[in-house]
Amino acid sequence: MADPFCTRILVPVDFSSCSEEAFRIALTLAQTFQAELLVLHVMDTSALAAFNRLGLLAVP
Repeated sequence: MADPFCTRILVPVDFSSCSEEAFRIALTLAQTFQAELLVLHVMDTSALAAFNRLGLLAVP
């Protein structure tokens, strides 16, 4: 059932159980509407400080 109104679906994920469920739902919708599924990995900005302290952040 192709619908030109729904051609792309964006789903943000952070690998939590909630985002895994959101991904599964988005995948089902994308298959149903023959839409492109775009996955965006998101991160809590407070985690960036921890990465920076460990020297894992390459941002000046």
